Amino acid sequence: MDGATPPARLPSLPPGFATRITSLGGSDPALTNRLRLFTAELIAFQNRRLAETYLDHLETLRDTTALIDQRRTTLLVDRVATGLHKLMAYKDEYEVARLMLDPDGHAPVGAVARRGDRVAWRLQPPLLRALGLSSKLSLSTRWRPVFALLRRGKWLRGSFLDPFGRSRVRRIERELPDEYLDGLRRALDTASTTGNLDDALLVAELPDLVRGYEDVKLRNVERFRTRMAELTLP
Repeated sequence: MDGATPPARLPSLPPGFATRITSLGGSDPALTNRLRLFTAELIAFQNRRLAETYLDHLETLRDTTALIDQRRTTLLVDRVATGLHKLMAYKDEYEVARLMLDPDGHAPVGAVARRGDRVAWRLQPPLLRALGLSSKLSLSTRWRPVFALLRRGKWLRGSFLDPFGRSRVRRIERELPDEYLDGLRRALDTASTTGNLDDALLVAELPDLVRGYEDVKLRNVERFRTRMAELTLP
C-alpha cells in the first residue's frame, strides 16, 4: 500500500535463542520483538554468554511470577526485560565506539549530508572532562580506525586490564544489574505471601531513573537505590 511504513528489520540471532524468546514473549508479538532486539544488542555489546544470562534471569522471573499471579506475568516480564537490558548494556567507551560505527546510526547523516560536507563525531570523553575540558571535541572520520580498535577492546570490559573500568561510575554500572535483580527477588518474596505484584511492578520500572552520564548518572543512581529500599526493605 502506498505510503505504508515498512516493517522494522529484526536482527538475526544465533541458533537456540529464537525458541527461548518466543516462549518468553508468549502471545505478545511486540514483547517478542523487543526481546529479540534486546538480546541481539547484548550479544553486540559483549557476547553470546551475556545474552544467555539475560534470558536466564527473565525465565526465572517468569516462572516465579507465574506462581503468584499468572495474569500479570507477561507485564512484569516486559518491564524487567526493558529495565535489565538498560542496566546491562550501559554506554561505556567500548559501547560508544560500537554505536558510532554502526551503519544504521550513520544512515540519517548520509541522508542529509551533501557532497563536500564535513562529517565529524562530537565527543566529551570522561577522562578529559575530569581534567577540565569543558567543551566537546570534534573528531573527523579519520579517527574511524581508532574507534574500530576501541570497539574490539570490549573483551577487556570489567577485567583488571580494562583501562576505563576503575572509575567510580563504571564500577557502579557493573553493580547495578545485580542490585536490580536482588530488589526484584525481595519484592517477589513479599508478593508470594501477599499475592500482590504491585510493588514488584514498581521495582521493575526503577532502571528508568538511571539516566545521564558521569555525575548526573551517579546522582540518579542514588535516587534508584533510595526508591529500591523504600519498595523492598522492611
